[in-house]
Amino acid sequence: MNIIAIDFGHCEDAGTTISEITFSDGKRKSFKVDMLKIQDKDQIILSQIFLTNEQMHKLSGKIRPTFSELKDLGEISFGNKIPVDPPDGEWFCYFKVPPVGFDTQCGNSETAKSCRITHGQVMACFVFALVNSIIKHNDTIFSENGRRNIDLWIGCPSTSDWIKPDAISEYKNLVKRALSVHDVYIIPESRAAMFSSIASKNYTISAVNGALVFDFGSSTADCTYMLLGRKRIEFSYTLGASEIERNMILSAIQSGSQGEHKDLEISANSFVKNENIMRNMKEKFYSHQVEEDGEDIICKFSKSFKALITIDGDFMRHVTEEVEISIRPDSKGLKKGSWRSLAREFFQEAKNRIDGTRYYEIDAQGNRKQKACPISTIILTGGASRMDFLYEDCKKIFPGIEIIREDNPSYTVATGLSWVAISDISLNECIEAAENKVKDNYKCEIFTLRRKVSSAMFSAICDIVRVKTQEWADKLHDASANDLKHDIELCMNDPATQRKFSQVCKDEIDKWKNELADTVCQAVNLQAQKIFSDEVARGLMMPQDLWKQLQPDIFSSWNADFSQIFTNLDLGGLLNQVIRYIIALVIWGAAGWLALATFGLSLVVGLFLHALAEVLLTDDNLNEPRSKNVRERVASSIVSKLKENQDEFMKGFDAKFDAQTQNFDAERQEIIRSAFEVITLNKFDL
Repeated sequence: MNIIAIDFGHCEDAGTTISEITFSDGKRKSFKVDMLKIQDKDQIILSQIFLTNEQMHKLSGKIRPTFSELKDLGEISFGNKIPVDPPDGEWFCYFKVPPVGFDTQCGNSETAKSCRITHGQVMACFVFALVNSIIKHNDTIFSENGRRNIDLWIGCPSTSDWIKPDAISEYKNLVKRALSVHDVYIIPESRAAMFSSIASKNYTISAVNGALVFDFGSSTADCTYMLLGRKRIEFSYTLGASEIERNMILSAIQSGSQGEHKDLEISANSFVKNENIMRNMKEKFYSHQVEEDGEDIICKFSKSFKALITIDGDFMRHVTEEVEISIRPDSKGLKKGSWRSLAREFFQEAKNRIDGTRYYEIDAQGNRKQKACPISTIILTGGASRMDFLYEDCKKIFPGIEIIREDNPSYTVATGLSWVAISDISLNECIEAAENKVKDNYKCEIFTLRRKVSSAMFSAICDIVRVKTQEWADKLHDASANDLKHDIELCMNDPATQRKFSQVCKDEIDKWKNELADTVCQAVNLQAQKIFSDEVARGLMMPQDLWKQLQPDIFSSWNADFSQIFTNLDLGGLLNQVIRYIIALVIWGAAGWLALATFGLSLVVGLFLHALAEVLLTDDNLNEPRSKNVRERVASSIVSKLKENQDEFMKGFDAKFDAQTQNFDAERQEIIRSAFEVITLNKFDL
């Protein structure tokens, strides 16, 4: 299956794919991420599209246009290749909206209004033209005939109106109908951005100690905090950098409308052209390519309406710090303020949320300890992250924390999406390989655990029997078989003894789980090294100490199951069986004619003879005082006689244990799956 990963942005777009690397040994394979050409040699294009009046008429009524319906539109001008003098039609930009807005009207021209062109239709047209161009300009990788062998991985903002299940389903349906590819995967851009930051060769990022990503895009500002396997905090403001460009346009219009220029009839196409100019000037200014005294530009809105403005520090401070805008925090409510003040509130809310959140860590004694969420690194990414004041404000709100600005923020999400694709498509193969590695270690098998628990339980029982039998033998007066039976039963039923037996089970289970945890950790990390680049594997591999901290949570279902093992093993039946055997030895020893004969017999025969003895002997035999000689003989041989028949004694115990752990293979696979989902930033609900 071929992979195309697209960062379909509000303002610009980038695409990547993955290719395999075969190592020199010819056996191991890994992957790398490659940038795709979208138009000619362009790897980054603008999110803009031109639809002619004829094309809009053809789209009319097609709410979710299909691949064949879009093909019928003919050549679509989009991205960086819109004609200087386009034919009659409309030039669209900033048309990307969440699924709830797909059916809202998009466009200002009479044709767009009469044809009821929607945001969803324009988005479908754009992604159709985008993927067609990728296939065309990367013909050594893709072909039109192989379209059905393409999986598309596409990002979406982290706001609730994008990532809730019905919204993701709606977005996927729109894109898949438009492209006729094999499948479409919608991935939150926050996960992709974190992957991309981890993959960077220029610095070391890991979610192990808490990483915070601020992604400032054209439509939203997204915040993602990740603490490997334990906490993910996500929220978003509709604080896109396009708001700055819109303020620049409005300031130009306001400037140009002074004096004799009263004609404010601005065509939709001229508005888009000037937005492109403003976007380029904004990028140029924050890349420090504008002279200190500024750069003059002329915005033409119509033949009679022009505006001369100077792009300098004062102008950019005005549009970012003085002009009021309205945004929605996490798609809820409204918040007003300047762009910069709202960005500061965005940083502060992130700090407040993280400071107010706790996670649990398991100490060496197995106690859950509540801890504050740490932040080891902050990453600023997205096109707007180039603005110096964002870095300065972030540093003030998060003093003392390393803050990194991505070198190529326009590539961040597209690169991360390919790494997400690699992790997700490799999941089942990696689980199988890791599981085989775990299976190779006999110490991790369930029969090993059963054998150890059974043996430990039997030893604990033997210890009690030995002590109580010796105490019985050491009594100064004659004691009966019933006296011994009473002493053992009293001890066995003592709550302290029951707790001891339970602890014996727990200790063996914990030792076995530690061995399994270490083996799973090694197996999972090994697979990460095999499929990812060195940089990505380095940032995702789970350290041994972290795995031990996460272990109680990853084994959560097992913890519940194993806590019931002791309760459900019917120890009463086992102990009763042991006591009957001891009493049989006492009785047979007193009877003389059975004593020597039965010591060499198996437990089964011994219990049969004991049953026979119970029929033949009266209660007087159980209450008959036993001499010290008889008692000492029983005490000296009882443990060895029990051990000779250990397998028979523990058969019922072992059967009960097996019944409770019969789903081990499925649970082991789920444990390994959980481990992979943790290290690939897909699971945080432990």
